[in-house]
Amino acid sequence: MLCHRTVALILLSIISFALSGCGGSSGNGTFNPVPVANSASSPSSQPPFSNISSATGKYAISLQVDRATIDANVGQLLATATIASSNDAAIAGHPVTFSVSAGPATVDPALVTVSTDSNGKAVTILAPGDVLTTTNVILVAETVINGKSIRAYASFQIVRGSGVITFITTKPSTDPDGTLFTLDETVAANFAGVPFEFMQQLPFQVTDANGNPRVGVPVTVSVENQLTGRATIAPSNPTVVTDSAGKGIFNVGVIMTAPPPGVTHTDAIIYRAVSTEASGTPQLLGYAGFVVAMTTKTPPLVINPGTASFGTAVELTFTISGGLKPYAVSSSNRSLVSVTLESDDINGFTITAHLEVSDPALLTEPVTVTVSDLAGNTATATVTK
Repeated sequence: MLCHRTVALILLSIISFALSGCGGSSGNGTFNPVPVANSASSPSSQPPFSNISSATGKYAISLQVDRATIDANVGQLLATATIASSNDAAIAGHPVTFSVSAGPATVDPALVTVSTDSNGKAVTILAPGDVLTTTNVILVAETVINGKSIRAYASFQIVRGSGVITFITTKPSTDPDGTLFTLDETVAANFAGVPFEFMQQLPFQVTDANGNPRVGVPVTVSVENQLTGRATIAPSNPTVVTDSAGKGIFNVGVIMTAPPPGVTHTDAIIYRAVSTEASGTPQLLGYAGFVVAMTTKTPPLVINPGTASFGTAVELTFTISGGLKPYAVSSSNRSLVSVTLESDDINGFTITAHLEVSDPALLTEPVTVTVSDLAGNTATATVTK
């Protein structure tokens, strides 16, 4: 009778180990129903379960992960499976297979099946997949002992960390942060009034709080404001999803009409970039912009003809073209030849050179007639007797 009681106590001890030491049991090594990963509203939400294991006979398997949460773009996660017997003896050299039951994580291909070490432990590495919201992942460790499969389950969360949107631009000396730069264009005078389009690429990168690239983040750009309204914003690609390096490029266009000759028009445009992730994910915000400047060249200042003789006349007429109005005229010898600036609807601006002496023969040296414009350009003509 005493012998039977002792056997019963031993069996009770084995069953208690399988149930309490492993968090639950199933004689055939299955877990029914298999847990399903779900999304959590915030990184602080707890996984739905942890280290749910099964056992067979006097052997049990447990599974632990080295952290409860991991950022979608940061590092790796370690998972350790432990096989032990009812007397806590480590089971060495036994293969354990790891797999992801639910969620976007990936087991290192070289560590899918790992043999336990002298402590009965098998370790694998998981890479977190990219997600738009905090997501639970369920990991499974499975082994076969005495022809029966036993499994252990553990879960962790992939979270989206906060971070920054940084625009990647050339950094001129006037803007060490590199968030503002200038597009300059100078066109010939005959293009005054013609619209031109500035095409510009705005590269950016999204990183997390640790400076690591964030992959698969949709970012939308819009015009925050502009200074003068002289430019028109052309259509562009408003939303870009970051690539495997956390980078993306916006194509932006700005249309500006060439100003009158000799005039420069400018406008400053500020762009606003916002991460457009799922609800509950921290929104990132970044700004970049540039100054658009367009200058129309002043046409060359010309006086025509370049030389003229009085002969028997007492007045000579010269035509002015080009340059930047208003004009000013002068004579190198006003006592011999005086000059007058005139204008009319037909000939435009002209210079009248008047002989101030009664006899052209007294004009023994050439006289220079000069016209200058607002931009400081000059043109000359020579007057002789």
